[in-house]
Amino acid sequence: MPTVTIALADDTSGGGNITADDALTGTADPNAAVKISEGSTLLGTTTANSNGMWSFTPTSLAPGLQTITASETNAAGLTGSSSLTFTYETTPKVTIKLALDTSGGKDITSYDALTGTADANAAVTISEGSTVLGTTTANANGVWSFTPTGLAQGLQTVTASETNAAGLTGSSSLTFTYVRTAPKVTVALADDTSGGKHITADDALTGTADPNATVKISEGSTVLGTTTANANGVWSFTPTGLAQGMQTITASETNAAGLTGYSYLTFTYNPAAPNVTNNFTVKNDVIDLAHSEFADFAAVQADLHAISNSVVLPLDATDPITRKITLSSSCGSMQRVPKPPTVPRRISQRTRQPSQPSARRTAPRGRIPQWSRPPCPYDRNTVPQQR
Repeated sequence: MPTVTIALADDTSGGGNITADDALTGTADPNAAVKISEGSTLLGTTTANSNGMWSFTPTSLAPGLQTITASETNAAGLTGSSSLTFTYETTPKVTIKLALDTSGGKDITSYDALTGTADANAAVTISEGSTVLGTTTANANGVWSFTPTGLAQGLQTVTASETNAAGLTGSSSLTFTYVRTAPKVTVALADDTSGGKHITADDALTGTADPNATVKISEGSTVLGTTTANANGVWSFTPTGLAQGMQTITASETNAAGLTGYSYLTFTYNPAAPNVTNNFTVKNDVIDLAHSEFADFAAVQADLHAISNSVVLPLDATDPITRKITLSSSCGSMQRVPKPPTVPRRISQRTRQPSQPSARRTAPRGRIPQWSRPPCPYDRNTVPQQR
């Protein structure tokens, strides 16, 4: 009976009968025909050389555990055979992807957790270039997950790899952008007409965001509109129909990774211009005001400043008074002028001055101060207030 042997041509596992190379070799009688079979399936035949050595490489051998038989039948009809059981491995198939693509499919994320597949229970190595970030193990279904530590922001290429028992390494790479911080957004009044007190008659807004980013402007839950930052990250926006009074406006930007940055601005919007013509009349450079106009002296100052650079304000809070304001091209003076008892409440164009007392004049209550020419335009801090 012929003597036949069979072995792996290259046991790539180093003796574990696990290989990535399915080539076979063995011995038989010199020049004998050797038949190679897998179970009842004939894979092919080969011929031993003059030294009795033969070799054979199966075609399309399935990966996994295999039992291959080599047999020789001599001229007398006697058959000798030998079998080999081994594991035939191919290159592992490894996949990798973002566990959560917060950009909705653009491979941009604020969450750097990774996931993928490999051989069941295989060890998977996660690397960034030549730097190993760590290892993880696939479960019984071949699914693995891994979250890097200290991954830098920006464009990243991460590789997942598996080396099987046959020494074959399979790998897969993923390139994505990692963004872990929200955008920085600012908002301010384009023109704070109060000089820094967040009170304005101009509701135009400005601020900064990421270059070319879309900025959303909101008041509470109401979106007032959107604008786009320029290449330098500067944006501007003017609301339409903003209500007068205190406002809190939010500027926000949501980046490609789904992170949103906010900034808030609280200010008082006072768009109404002083309607000076409705509150007093001007005739012969004399402004005649109703007594009630002096209830808010600051408002009167603002109205007068809109008309002229100088005024004369005769004021007395306790006596009947003549309220006369004279316009001039330079800063005038302020004085309190007692009103004669015979003069009616409505202002007369002919007003008796303090330097021309009348015998019928009613003595004023208390000292009537005389003021020299104040600075122009008038300042609330320099103009004496009504008592």
